[in-house]
Amino acid sequence: MDLATLVEDIRTRSEMVTVHREKRMVLVQRCEEFANKLSEKDVTLSQSKLEAVIDLGGILIKIRGAVSEWGEHSHAKYFMQQDRVVGDLSVLNGLLDTHAMHFKTISENELRLQQNRMARARQDDQSELNALVYELVRNTDDLQRLAKEATWDGIRALMQAIQEKLQFIDANSENAQELRRGLGVLYSQVDSEVLPPLTNLNGQVTDRDGNPVIKATAGICDGLWMGTIKVMLRTIPRVEGPEGSSTMTIEREISRWRQLKHNHVLPFYGTCSSGLNTFAVFSWADNGSLAAYIRDHPNCEQMRILAEVSLGLKYLHTFQPVVVHGDLRAANVHISTTGSALISGFGWNNIIADDLSIESTRWMSPELLQADPRTPTPQSDVWSFGMLCLEVLTGRLPFWLKFETDFEVELALMEGTLPERPEPHKSLYRSGLSDEMWSLMNDCWAHQPAARPEMRLLAMKVRKLHLAHSGKYGTGAPNLPTPPGSIRHENHTGGHGRNPPPIATSNAHRPYDTGSRISADGLGSEESGQQSESLNPWPSPEATGFPSSQLPRASDGSAGINVPSQSTPKHRPSSRRSSSIAEYYLDRILSIEFDKFGNVLRGNMEELVSRLLVTTHVPETDSEFCECFLMTYRGFTSTEDLWRMLVCQYHTLTSGQLGDSKKQQHVLMVLSDWLDIQCIQIRDRTFLHEIQNFIRENEWNIGEPETERSKLAIKIEKHLASLNSTPRQHTDRGENQGFNLDTRNLSVASEFAEQLVRIEGGLFQKILASECASWATGISDEELPNLSRFIQNNNRVSDWCLDKILKPDKSVERARVVSFMIQAMNHCLTKNAFSSAQAILSALTHSYVQKLSVTLSHLKSSERENIKQINHTFDVHTQPGEGIGKKRRMSWKPRPTHDTTTCIPPLTKRLQELKQLHKELKDNGGTLVEFQHFTKLWRKSKELVAHKVPQIPVGRESMSTAYRCLEQELRQIEVNADFQAQLDARRKEVVRQEGLEREYRMSGFAAAGFAFK
Repeated sequence: MDLATLVEDIRTRSEMVTVHREKRMVLVQRCEEFANKLSEKDVTLSQSKLEAVIDLGGILIKIRGAVSEWGEHSHAKYFMQQDRVVGDLSVLNGLLDTHAMHFKTISENELRLQQNRMARARQDDQSELNALVYELVRNTDDLQRLAKEATWDGIRALMQAIQEKLQFIDANSENAQELRRGLGVLYSQVDSEVLPPLTNLNGQVTDRDGNPVIKATAGICDGLWMGTIKVMLRTIPRVEGPEGSSTMTIEREISRWRQLKHNHVLPFYGTCSSGLNTFAVFSWADNGSLAAYIRDHPNCEQMRILAEVSLGLKYLHTFQPVVVHGDLRAANVHISTTGSALISGFGWNNIIADDLSIESTRWMSPELLQADPRTPTPQSDVWSFGMLCLEVLTGRLPFWLKFETDFEVELALMEGTLPERPEPHKSLYRSGLSDEMWSLMNDCWAHQPAARPEMRLLAMKVRKLHLAHSGKYGTGAPNLPTPPGSIRHENHTGGHGRNPPPIATSNAHRPYDTGSRISADGLGSEESGQQSESLNPWPSPEATGFPSSQLPRASDGSAGINVPSQSTPKHRPSSRRSSSIAEYYLDRILSIEFDKFGNVLRGNMEELVSRLLVTTHVPETDSEFCECFLMTYRGFTSTEDLWRMLVCQYHTLTSGQLGDSKKQQHVLMVLSDWLDIQCIQIRDRTFLHEIQNFIRENEWNIGEPETERSKLAIKIEKHLASLNSTPRQHTDRGENQGFNLDTRNLSVASEFAEQLVRIEGGLFQKILASECASWATGISDEELPNLSRFIQNNNRVSDWCLDKILKPDKSVERARVVSFMIQAMNHCLTKNAFSSAQAILSALTHSYVQKLSVTLSHLKSSERENIKQINHTFDVHTQPGEGIGKKRRMSWKPRPTHDTTTCIPPLTKRLQELKQLHKELKDNGGTLVEFQHFTKLWRKSKELVAHKVPQIPVGRESMSTAYRCLEQELRQIEVNADFQAQLDARRKEVVRQEGLEREYRMSGFAAAGFAFK
């Protein structure tokens, strides 16, 4: 192998590389030095010269290949891949270092000199890269082409390089102007929701005339970002405090503001400095503040605006960590070009503790007026939201009827005075100040902060009031439950309707659409793409009998799945944060997304309901979506809203005619599944009557539709009869004298365990997956009776065991009961009745038992170890200060040997896992239901209730009697209101007895022949 030839080839190829010149030259020089050393005749090597030559030859071949690849890169591509090139250089130099140390080709001093030259070369090459940045931004066409072809990491690196240079050069220079223009070009070519990486916008923001020196007046002014994007600049007040602490506080808040992305929260871009002033840079809202907007547009849609504000505030309150606004009023809400509300001015109280100015007094809650410092809370935001509603609906400041000065308002608030309702007037009702709205505002003004509703609930209520108001007064907002115009048949077909827009449209002047209205004009061919027929589970309109409007459509108008086309760069990240709670589209925009298999990823309510009524040629997908939707819908809408929307869409589909039989049959089957999946409660009686009237008032084709209608009618009658029947009262039979707990007979422990398995198994089988899903979402007002009964019974078992342990007077007898419970717990584990075992363990590890040291001293060491092992298996954590009725937090770690296919799982732990899953999946912001998240929740809920219950044979009559007796005793715990107090009193008496027994043992009375009683 000719090393000299290889080195010469590397030198020739490296001359074609125009960047990283210094590092490239040092690398070539190192190759020459190594080759020359091995060419010397008198070289002395620790290994044979042949081995060293072969090893170096392999390294040189790798270097030649890398240099050849670098030479093929243009300047733009080279810059975009500079991190990779730098990494390659580091690896190749490392190979040479390893070779030198292994074969002793060069001395340590020579190796050190080479490494020092490489370090200096890195510094020299930085100036070369700086020059390359300027070269790239000067050619707009090349920059646009580069942005379309490069990876996101490369674009991000170039954006960051431009931002860094703008921070340190003269903002008035020609170079600064070119850099700002280049940054704007890059930003306009990528996903407009993704911001440049740095929040430090120094050098990027100018005043409206392009001057880098910004003169702020009244704390707020306008400016230009990247030379073209109009922005709002708000002065950040100076913070007095320990050196560095104020800067850290501001940086922390800035980082959090940058993460906020919601259609009704004013976008935040970063900060910039000009002279002694530091500004927060926000998106510009063309229609100004809400206060000015309602003054200039008295006939605007006030209820729609309030609904949008409630959605934005709900997003802030559900964001993690929670963002408290602290100064919510019309002056801090802005209106976009499209007329959408955008909350601004949030979070300033975290930068300056006393930022709440005297101007905010009329919107401040009483507790804030009394606090020092004034630290806003979500509850104080709710109070302010009520005042904002009053301000928007009346067009006047709160308390304008009675008090002229803010000082008078403050005194009135301290005395508990609330705003008086304006005299009823037609114009106020038309604006939205109905009786229901006034009641909602008064809920916000509850004197006790804890009594005020959460924004999550408020947003839903304001939504309903807005829908009712728009339906009554026809304000142009969507009139739900009447179907929005965009889902009517005539608005979709014939080429005259508007195609559903994509999830987000590209906008060079905003990081994402600052309003909820997205123009259909922005639809591009790249967003649609041609879908492979094999990937499209949706049949043609002719095949289903449905109009083409009811099929998911690509943005070109063709029915298909909305998946990214091959021409759309898949590496561009999106910062959209879609909400897991259904938020309606105030502007009638429809949207739904599918994966390549036809599974729904996300969508708004109208399209989700439309999907529910569609059948495709993939029945499995239809069935799964239907089951998942009907099981989890309470997590993002109400039964009433869903029912009205479903009926409206059905009538839209059939256009008042009979339609085809398959369509009718499918709708009836959906309603039947709805009743099967949900746990029907007393409050659902009205819902059942509505379904009953629906199937009576509509005509159904003879055949399968009529058969399904008859089945559904019978099912409804059964549910109504069950709701109207009187619940069976459990009576105390005279022959049941209680469960015979013979602690000396271990076979009784086995029987006791079997009875627990039978009782809990029967209750577990009745739990519906929909109950688990509703419990996990935490926003459903369902009673979840089957789930509640199981959990209550499990708690009663724990209390019953605790009562049996404390009942004996002597410590030896109590220890015998503890041993009995340990045996029963082990029997439960052998039968995979983990929930029952957990209930017994909860009693054994309760502080009431663990403090009985004398009782526990009678246990065998193996028994105490047994409790510890099982305790570790379940990972029981007792919270400090808990008493009777407060259950322990459990987490279950099943043993590897356990077959959990047939079992009663530890339900409390499983429910905690479901809630945690929902919390992790929940992604707030945006206006779409993240249905893929609810799909995961649905699958986990089904897995939970899918366990087969261990079967326990009834056997002897005594077994059946024991079962009834135990059931009766557990029921008595529930009806005995004084049980917990009695248990606590018994615990105190046992502790007193054990204290005396310890003293007796220690005093030596036993040795003297005294008996302890």
